[in-house]
Amino acid sequence: MGIGRRIWSGVLAFDRVGSRVPRIIQIMVTEYMGGLMVAAFVAKIVQQRGTAACTGGGPPLDTTDWVVLALGLALLGWLLRDVFRPRVLTETWTPFVQSDALVAWNARWQVSYAYLTSHPSYSVPMLLPAAAWLALYVMLWEEPCSLLFFKALTLAPLIIWLGMALLRAASWYVLRLGRAELDSQLPEGWSQAKAEWEMAWKPVLGFVGLTLAFLAVLALVIAREQAG
Repeated sequence: MGIGRRIWSGVLAFDRVGSRVPRIIQIMVTEYMGGLMVAAFVAKIVQQRGTAACTGGGPPLDTTDWVVLALGLALLGWLLRDVFRPRVLTETWTPFVQSDALVAWNARWQVSYAYLTSHPSYSVPMLLPAAAWLALYVMLWEEPCSLLFFKALTLAPLIIWLGMALLRAASWYVLRLGRAELDSQLPEGWSQAKAEWEMAWKPVLGFVGLTLAFLAVLALVIAREQAG
């Protein structure tokens, strides 16, 4: 444990670097990569065993497949821990500036904010990559059985991400986990609904809005380039 902790916080510096990354991006990237890693393992098994319409085949599972599965389960397990043990934490984020070859953290723009470690709104940003993977799955729908692995690879992460969304909703709205801690840390004059909006829905929707705006501008630029 001591060696692992020194590697985690000293050599890799995840405790310092991670605190400078907005929490919602951390969650999105973790869920995206964890879902893809587990999906790759599932797709390999589907390829081997086949389906009702396709016969099985393909290379057997090897060490790499098991390592990818372990990493994916570790990432999803980290998320599930927060889903079923939601807390209110305070995080500090420091943006960086770059000039030529110099990169430095800008401490004057450093911000500290309280956030919920899990909330149903955290599944909203996953709609963006999920839409892309759904489009890929539809494109592969009529393809032959030789592409069975890729069909499974596009469907499996959608099921995993949907499962995460349902678990977040069940934890918050059905089991009502984390609400007591949220109530105990409400600022004066805040209701629980206002705290949810400020800590979860507002930053999530802001992030999604900025992402969609960036994609819209990018699409407009590409369209103009192609038209010219």
